[in-house]
Amino acid sequence: MLENTPTKYNELLKDSSRRGDQSSQFISILFSYEFEGAFFHNVSNIRSGCSKLIIDIVIKNNNLHHRDIYLAIDITDDRNIPIMNISNQFTQDKITTNSNESKIRYEIDNFNLIAKTYKMSLWGKEKGGNVFDFIENEIKFNVVESDFFGTGLLPRAKQHGSFLLRNRCYNI
Repeated sequence: MLENTPTKYNELLKDSSRRGDQSSQFISILFSYEFEGAFFHNVSNIRSGCSKLIIDIVIKNNNLHHRDIYLAIDITDDRNIPIMNISNQFTQDKITTNSNESKIRYEIDNFNLIAKTYKMSLWGKEKGGNVFDFIENEIKFNVVESDFFGTGLLPRAKQHGSFLLRNRCYNI
C-alpha cells in the first residue's frame, strides 16, 4: 500500500541548499496521519481528507542554550505556487529549542489537499534574531486520492483546485 512508503527526509543535514546562520539546523521531518480510524506512521504519501496530519521535525541546536523560536512550513504546488503556510508566528504557540536536539510537532486537523505532489519548505528563526535555517522546496510529499465525499467520484487537481471542502447543496 502507498501509506507504508517511508519518508526519505530523515537526514536533512545533508541538504546543501540551505540558508541561514546555521546556529540551529533541521535534522529530520516525519509525516504521519490518521485516516478512517487507522494511524499511518513515517509516510511520504498522505491520504486526501485525512482527519489528522502530524508533522514531526527535529532541530539540532548548535548554540547549546534554550531559546524561543518561530518555525514555519510553506507548502507549494509543482509550479511553486504557494498553497499554505503553517507557522507558530501566527498562532503564537511557544516553541523553545533545547540544549541539543528539539522535537517539534505540528498537528493539522482535516488535511484536505487534493491528490498530487507538493513541495515543502522549512524556515526557522530565533524570536528577535536571525533566520537559523531555511530549506526551500526541497521536501516533497504526495497526497493520494481517497473517496473524500463518499460518492466514488474523485476530484482532479487540474480541474478542481487544491482543496477539498465538505459542503452540502439542497433546495430551499
